[in-house]
Formats: sequence, structure tokens, C-alpha cells
Amino acid sequence: MSEKYTKIIEANYNLLSMATVNTFEELEIWQLSREICYHLWDLFEKTSLGKDFELKNQMNRSSGSIMDNIAEGFERNGRREFINFLSYSKGSCGELRSQLHRAFDRKHISKEEFEFLQWFYLNVDFGPAHKDVMRNLHEYYVEDTGFEVPENYKLED
Repeated sequence: MSEKYTKIIEANYNLLSMATVNTFEELEIWQLSREICYHLWDLFEKTSLGKDFELKNQMNRSSGSIMDNIAEGFERNGRREFINFLSYSKGSCGELRSQLHRAFDRKHISKEEFEFLQWFYLNVDFGPAHKDVMRNLHEYYVEDTGFEVPENYKLED
């Protein structure tokens, strides 16, 4: 994993554990999701993917949903809701990776581009970054309230 993205994951954990985050824009997980949107738009402009309007629009919505759900969950000012919205965001991440396979299968992107994006979306640990932030929020929910996290909010390792 790249050192840059390892630092992003650690920074998200540290920011939330210190409870110093005032805006969703401060969350590096949101910043990383914004970067994903930028990379996708670049692909739309430089490859035939931009002409596959249905797939392009699906990918654009999925990538936007990643960052938008992080923002919406944060703005709801409740840990449980934030955790739910991080889960939706993580789901959108999986949706985007699936669409990336279709883009590759339709020969819109080269093998090199596909492998880079797979690394960027998956091996950069964006999914686990979501899980780290969610796990940290779970821990704080238990510490702050003294109540157990409901079973449907618990994370599997």
C-alpha cells in the first residue's frame, strides 16, 4: 500500500479518535473519494468510456455517492447515522469497482488503466478505510453511552 494512503487511513482514525473534525471536508476519507471522482472524470474525457453514456452515468453516480454519503452521514451529527452512511458509501465503492470491470470488458480502458484503478480503488484500502472509521465510531458509541452497539451495526473482521 502506498505511504500516502496509509497516512490517510491513519489520519482518519486519529481525527475521529480525537473528536476534532468539524466539517466533512476535513475527513481524508472524503478527500480520497473526491480524488476518485476526479480520476473518473479524467477517464471519461480521455477514453471511449465518455461515449458509453449509460455506463459513464452509472460510474459518475456511484463515485459521487461515495463522497456524498460520507458528507451526508457526517452532517447528520449522530454516530449511528454516520456509520450507516459510511456503509452506504462503502457499498457504492463496491458498485464502482464492478462498473470498472464492465468498462475494461468493453475495452474502454486499457489493462494498465484497469490495474491502476483496481489498485487505487481496492488495494489502496479505501474499503478498509471505511471500516476503520466505522469501527472507531462504534468504539466511541459504546464509550460515550455505555450501551452496546446493536447487532446490525457490528462489523465483522
